[in-house]
Amino acid sequence: PLRCWPGGLCLSRSIGDTDVGEFIVPIPHVKQVKVNFGSLIKCHERSLF
Repeated sequence: PLRCWPGGLCLSRSIGDTDVGEFIVPIPHVKQVKVNFGSLIKCHERSLF
């Protein structure tokens, strides 16, 4: 099965897969936003849906 493809990564298997190392970037994508007090925040991970 594919371990790394454009726009995706099977993390549980790719950590030890040296053949896809050039496609894995160790810098996380982080986004900060300001919200008003009392606002609802919905956080999710793509693979959980």
